[in-house]
Amino acid sequence: MGCGPAANRRQWLYIYRRQRGLGGGTKITVQEEWNGIERGLLFPYVGNVDAYHCPGDNSDKLYAEKIIWPNGSWWNSYSTTAMMNGEESKETALIYNPGATPGDWDENAALKITEITSPGKKVVFLENGDWRGWLMGSWLMRYDETSVSCSWVDPFAIWHGDQSPLGFADGHGEMHQWVDWTTNQNALFTPGNPNPPMAEYPIALPGESGDDLALMRRSYIPGRIH
Repeated sequence: MGCGPAANRRQWLYIYRRQRGLGGGTKITVQEEWNGIERGLLFPYVGNVDAYHCPGDNSDKLYAEKIIWPNGSWWNSYSTTAMMNGEESKETALIYNPGATPGDWDENAALKITEITSPGKKVVFLENGDWRGWLMGSWLMRYDETSVSCSWVDPFAIWHGDQSPLGFADGHGEMHQWVDWTTNQNALFTPGNPNPPMAEYPIALPGESGDDLALMRRSYIPGRIH
């Protein structure tokens, strides 16, 4: 399910520049990005690169030419969450570091669908944004397994007013409306700022409901939560 750093990883799509060992500032073409999408494990079931791109996604105009790591192309609009065999999984940790130990990954991360409780409520895919110039990995947030304490790490893209599409582990998708001002502000980044924060507002401000954070906490952890 994950989108990881290594060429030998089982990936739903392949990041072309990583497969070619290209540096962060090397621009690629949209055809090269399509090549990576078509090589991914999900493509035989999808069959069309257009399904990976949201028509409302303006990342190519706002972020793909940023001075940090300009990508040149920005076709894919989506990421998996880090807990769905993404950056928090054991498989990913061992690819980054073959000597990794259990403290280097999240034991709650899922590798198989059977490890997901209530799959109709657990997010696998979401529309992501990345101020660095291209979607480099999975989407992360901080959470506490036994309390409602949580905070944003990565913002996500909001290209539809105050709504974003979410794809769930049972295969259904829905458009979700965000309610807190901070959630929407995190999605804006700061065009022209060479090093903006990943989440300028990691928690809800006083007076906000915090419902967005609570929803994503429940949706982010694959197994049963308290």
